[in-house]
Amino acid sequence: MAEEIVVDIQGKAGKFLLDIAFQTKGGVTALFGESGSGKSSTLQMIAGLLKPDAGIIKFGEEVLFDKKKGINLKPDQRKIGYVFQEPGLFPHLSVQRNLTYAQWAGRRVSKFEFSDIVEMLAIRPLLERFPERLSGGEKQRVAIGRALLSSPEILLLDEPFSALDEARKAEIFPFLETVRDQLGLPMIYVSHSTREVIRLADNVVVLKGGLVEAAGSVEQVFSQPGFSDIGLLTGKVEAYDARYGLDLIDVEGQRVFLAGANAPVGKKIRISIHPNEVILARSVPKQISAQNCLAGTVRSISSVNGGTFLVVLAIGQQQLKAYITDKARVEMELQEGTDCFAILKTVALSKNGFFA
Repeated sequence: MAEEIVVDIQGKAGKFLLDIAFQTKGGVTALFGESGSGKSSTLQMIAGLLKPDAGIIKFGEEVLFDKKKGINLKPDQRKIGYVFQEPGLFPHLSVQRNLTYAQWAGRRVSKFEFSDIVEMLAIRPLLERFPERLSGGEKQRVAIGRALLSSPEILLLDEPFSALDEARKAEIFPFLETVRDQLGLPMIYVSHSTREVIRLADNVVVLKGGLVEAAGSVEQVFSQPGFSDIGLLTGKVEAYDARYGLDLIDVEGQRVFLAGANAPVGKKIRISIHPNEVILARSVPKQISAQNCLAGTVRSISSVNGGTFLVVLAIGQQQLKAYITDKARVEMELQEGTDCFAILKTVALSKNGFFA
């Protein structure tokens, strides 16, 4: 059973005060919010790099920090792996020596096999190189490997992709997903990117001005209008249609076709859908190119601006969002409780599907 991480701390972060409280158990928890919201400071307090003024930090039964009891474990006593925004590799050491630094410098025995981590991150061809000969994505993969080989019980990642361009992000993200799926190591991941959080995280803690604004599963938090303008559908791969190259995803008992996912049957998948990619209809359309038609019920309608309305559509226990004009709202007679259908293009879904 996964150990619970408890964070309930108060302290200073720049010019404002932090007052952060959340609990999470296993999986990937994202600390999400705008720059300056307190995400990195919170992460550094969990790691022991900054000291809170008050509160408690626990991992399972182990207390990492407790102001009242005078407990404040040093960073190297917390069994935490930390991946910074910049890789921070030692320039005078080879990749192999960087990877094994915690073992030969800190006399810490890794809980993971060196060869397993090297293969998982595809860095074996890099072992004899020095950091100056690595690309940004390669450096960050080595940094992740070094953190894992320090034998952590928790892995903390502070916007590890912020210095990478989109091509390098796309290159490295699958490796981090592999770490998530294969090692079962609890992770706390700092990001201000909705797309990154949807792709990687199980749970999300939204920070604003040093306070927790919302917390819960990614679906629960991002379905709220105030935190994201996208809709999310989570389902499982039911089958693969080889004739058309489509994965068949079961979402709340309804079928969604997804192109190019290459997903194993039974795999959980999360699909992000922008409101601009959703068309609403009062009846099932015939002979149209869009292949996905999901039955739902209007949960809410709210004015956005200039004659545009945001419709939140309940698909079972999940939600989609759609932008429509005021003219469409009136002519379709849409109101809360109205049954209608969401039409989704398979092409649009194919670029927004992430394994969860």
